[in-house]
Amino acid sequence: KIFYVLVGPPASGKSSWIEDNVESSGKRFSIISRDDIIKSDIFPKYKIANDMFSPAAKPPTDAKPGYIDPQKKHYGEAVEDEKGRLVYSKVEEARRELEQLLKDQYRKTLANANNLDYIVIDAMNQNPNTRKNVLAKAPKGYKTVAINFEFKGHEKEIMARSERRAEREKKELGYGFGRSMSEKDYESVFANFVPASKSE
Repeated sequence: KIFYVLVGPPASGKSSWIEDNVESSGKRFSIISRDDIIKSDIFPKYKIANDMFSPAAKPPTDAKPGYIDPQKKHYGEAVEDEKGRLVYSKVEEARRELEQLLKDQYRKTLANANNLDYIVIDAMNQNPNTRKNVLAKAPKGYKTVAINFEFKGHEKEIMARSERRAEREKKELGYGFGRSMSEKDYESVFANFVPASKSE
């Protein structure tokens, strides 16, 4: 029994690895994936995808409560959250629902752990603090294996792959967000990424 934690930026090869090593293995498995939840549950309801995590999903700094972006009316109106920060109502609602659905997926998977061979955490897991919370969820009796997806020296290739995937998903899902990230977003991810180590 193996608890796999995939570690890598978007479009670094995690999905392909799952297809080659898990889905075709003949083993019993469960994959915990935020992106899959967004595609199956969040986007159909809110018409919001991974863009909910981008700076564009925040109201302008000079906005006031009640403001609605005429180009993004599906984000809802600007409201104050529990910390007094201005957020778009539907974006915040989508984020909270995503968080709850992700918790539910963890709970159901871990409850069924005895009947599985592999559990795969498909996410960036980009730093030790994030991975610490994930690794703490590994069920007893499972070997924990973190797999780093190398990207240094391949940054432009990864960004291009992300754009191609976004275009493909636009056609498949019928929306204009895809899972692409801006070049600035990617630069931030690359700069702050810390590969997993044995000491973790």
